[in-house]
Amino acid sequence: MISIDDFKIVTTQLGRKPIGVLEVMVRDHAGDPVVIKVDPLADGKPFPSLYWLTGPKLHKAIADIESTAWIKNLENVVFPGEEKLMARLKRDNENYRDLRWQLFQSLHPSSELSEGYLKVIRDTGIGGIQNFSRVRCLHMHYAYHLVHGGVVGELLDNEFSLHDVLIK
Repeated sequence: MISIDDFKIVTTQLGRKPIGVLEVMVRDHAGDPVVIKVDPLADGKPFPSLYWLTGPKLHKAIADIESTAWIKNLENVVFPGEEKLMARLKRDNENYRDLRWQLFQSLHPSSELSEGYLKVIRDTGIGGIQNFSRVRCLHMHYAYHLVHGGVVGELLDNEFSLHDVLIK
């Protein structure tokens, strides 16, 4: 459960009240939330994120990277040429999907959602992606990486030293 103080900090970080927030998963050097865990069913609708990056410095750094062609380079150059990296990306998405489904079932054991909504929660990967060889959102991949380790987050750390933002 998230504390009132953490809820206030996350609200300030996001500029709005967070929806479906369950707990803080990662904190920065000052103890402020950086990644929160979110209910897969927020306000009665599927939420594509299990982990939400809230830290403003990391969010800005990743937004700057997303504004470049870095994701396209990953999808078109890096992953196709590296079978081991592609396999890790697929495993990350499968793990994310499984974790979100397990959490959903534990929080909503008698849910009567439509099959379409259930499919989104049960079958999609990081950021709600259906094709596990693609990358949709670096923010969500990095949040996952900070909690579980992940290939996209690892590549971001290697190329941009994002992890250093947590300790500055």
